[in-house]
Amino acid sequence: MEEFWQRIRIIFIPYVLISALTIIFYSVLRWWLDIKLQVLPVKEEVLSIGVPIILAIGVSIVFFRRRVKILQPVRGDRFLYLFLIGLAITAPLCITQHFIETSAYNIVTAGALKEVTNKNRYYRLTGYELSKDSAASNFKSSTSGKYSENLNFDLYYAIPIAWHNETGKVWYAHSYSKQVSNRISTAAKQEYYDEFIKSSLQDFYLLKPGIGVKYFKCLPRSDARDGYCGAVRARYGDSFKEEELVILEPEYDDFSNRSGNSFSWIFKSLLLGYLGIFLIAVIPKFDREGLGYFKHKESGDDKALKEALSSVLVPRRGFFTPLLIDVNLLTFIVLTFCDVSIMSISGKELLKFGAERGIEVARGEYWRLLTAMFLHGGLMHLANNMVGLFLAGLILEPLIKPQRFLLLYFTTGVLAGITSIWWHPNVISVGASGALLGLDGAILALLAVGLFPKDISKAIFLFIGISAGFSLLFGLSGGIDNAAHVGGLVSGFVLGLIMVPFLKKEALEERERNIRKRTGAGKSSITRRS
Repeated sequence: MEEFWQRIRIIFIPYVLISALTIIFYSVLRWWLDIKLQVLPVKEEVLSIGVPIILAIGVSIVFFRRRVKILQPVRGDRFLYLFLIGLAITAPLCITQHFIETSAYNIVTAGALKEVTNKNRYYRLTGYELSKDSAASNFKSSTSGKYSENLNFDLYYAIPIAWHNETGKVWYAHSYSKQVSNRISTAAKQEYYDEFIKSSLQDFYLLKPGIGVKYFKCLPRSDARDGYCGAVRARYGDSFKEEELVILEPEYDDFSNRSGNSFSWIFKSLLLGYLGIFLIAVIPKFDREGLGYFKHKESGDDKALKEALSSVLVPRRGFFTPLLIDVNLLTFIVLTFCDVSIMSISGKELLKFGAERGIEVARGEYWRLLTAMFLHGGLMHLANNMVGLFLAGLILEPLIKPQRFLLLYFTTGVLAGITSIWWHPNVISVGASGALLGLDGAILALLAVGLFPKDISKAIFLFIGISAGFSLLFGLSGGIDNAAHVGGLVSGFVLGLIMVPFLKKEALEERERNIRKRTGAGKSSITRRS
């Protein structure tokens, strides 16, 4: 019975309090800054999904990492407990954000152009007119999925809304979308594209906008809004300021149903989470040794976690790999405040921030070969590359020294970019994977000449072989810039071979210095004995 109450006191009760406080704190803060003051220049997807997921993971690790030590691990690890705790916090937190977004605004009746602004979310329009002949369109394609396995087509139509022939900033939104596999041939993609455009045009021709509309939703910062603003910009140029455009999406259900069942699901998801965490707290076997770790102020695992995070993110003398990781992470964080989607950033947005493409580089924008190395198409793209970069740096940088490591990273990254442009001149390319494959190529070259210690050479070869091989083979499936991978790997291997004589000379000089030191120490000790 004592163990039962310890489980409740150490895990369940803290979860109930911390989860509730997390949801309340973030929801109030988000309502105040985003809805009340409207000062957050971030897309709705980031605030509704991205931040809640990251916050839930952080809360799970910070508050429960030591607490779950009182439970016996699953297959030698307690990560599953932390994952389930984070999931239990994420669900009600995301549902709460949806409820806030839909319920925080009242509906406004507008009968003139000046009465419609971006400050309100819902409108009921009276006396307006629509002109399909003046509609603007914009096509966007993007990839999605963990490995960019999906290709998405989106066609946005923006129809000007007028009152008494007065038009300008208010637009009626209508869109079409289709998703196909990104691993099919280019010819098959073209067929799907042609079919999508044809069917969309036919449907738009028959469309009678405004019929059956109950009210309008004003789109906040989002990928959809960017698509409609792109349509207006494509047809009318800079005649309208993008931040002043009001994009209204028609809604065909009653206004009272705008939140759906999200309010009740907040409490349902909370109760399901409480039940799940209660079962997690009481079912696994109790670990008395783990209880001792929990009561201790700071366990060895906590110190190991801090050291691990420090090794990944904090540069130190002789190890600059964390500096490259920090620059990549900082670049991605900055992009999240520039109205981009953290899961899948469009090609146009990436070009704006420095992605490489043959057309731009050919007209003198050579700096893109460098900036593209620090841009990534989404969160998963970034995460995969940073894990690979850290592991490659851990293996290679101590052997070749930081100066050569940085030179190798940037040189192979640039050469990978040039290969990509030569191979696919019209493809937009971003990511650190070209430079990362360059590091892998250099490691393979140094393995081939025996510069790594024999006791770890096989393990390194296995890891690098699988990593580089997987990147190249998966690149054949489509949607991935395999040209940059090949260019990086080959250039890294060649540069690695070029470095071999210098590394061997330095290794020989180091051995000679060590011998002299040992010989000198031996002579000194003999003299003292006499």
